[in-house]
Amino acid sequence: MSLDGHYIYKLAPWLSWSDLLYGLEQNYIDEKEISDYICCSLTITHPKEAYEIAVTPIENQHLIHQLLSTLASQSKEKTTNTTEPWLFLSLSFLFDNKHLYNNIYEELEILYSDFNYPEELAPLIRYMPASDGTEGSKDYLLKNWKAALSQYEQLFAERRNPQ
Repeated sequence: MSLDGHYIYKLAPWLSWSDLLYGLEQNYIDEKEISDYICCSLTITHPKEAYEIAVTPIENQHLIHQLLSTLASQSKEKTTNTTEPWLFLSLSFLFDNKHLYNNIYEELEILYSDFNYPEELAPLIRYMPASDGTEGSKDYLLKNWKAALSQYEQLFAERRNPQ
């Protein structure tokens, strides 16, 4: 699943160049969507490479990886745990677009596998036992999904606004 750059910017405008590079390298986002994300965030203080990415024509999008690598290597930004933002964004995208899938719980299981079976996703997976040892109902899984998204939102809000 390649995520939409505008969607990502709406939920995570704080992603670092390194986070974006990781997402590109892991195929969570493609070159066009990197360009869209950067277009949403451009300010006069951005480096020239960001502007180059924003205006790179589709036939030259292979250059975006190199430009993004340059931005990441020059950056003094703190990098988040690179997997966490993409897991959050993927979970959010699936949740917001549940209606587009025939079996959303199967999609969650695929995501669980794609992210190498993270422990924090286990409560969202049909075949994983619930904390009380029973199988989770759809309502139970949906409640856990909402709770996981809320925890991620809180985690990233704290990182953006340390007290």
